[in-house]
Parts: sequence; structure tokens; C-alpha cells
Amino acid sequence: MAYKQPKVPQMREGDSLQAYAKELMLFLRDFCMAAWNADRRKDEEIGALRRQLEALKKEG
Repeated sequence: MAYKQPKVPQMREGDSLQAYAKELMLFLRDFCMAAWNADRRKDEEIGALRRQLEALKKEG
């Protein structure tokens, strides 16, 4: 799975700082969790490949 292209929310004229901070917090939570999950899946794939290589080394 590819990483999502981040689109950081912009502060709009007339918005309160509290509303912008909430929007930014929601963006960061979503983006960081997606990136963390993608990294975790890649780590699992790399671990599986390493185990396969170790098994092949033991057989040979």
C-alpha cells in the first residue's frame, strides 16, 4: 500500500484558532496512523522474507 499524499489543512480567514487547531489535529491523527500502519505492514513483509532466507540457508 502506498502512502497517502498529505493535504495539510489551510487556515481560512474568519476561522477561529480553535477550529483550525481541531482540523489540524484530525488531519495529523489520520495521516500519522496511516503512515504508521503502512510501515508496520512493510516491516512484517521484510520479516517474512528474512525468515524465508534463513530457512533457505539452513537447507543449503
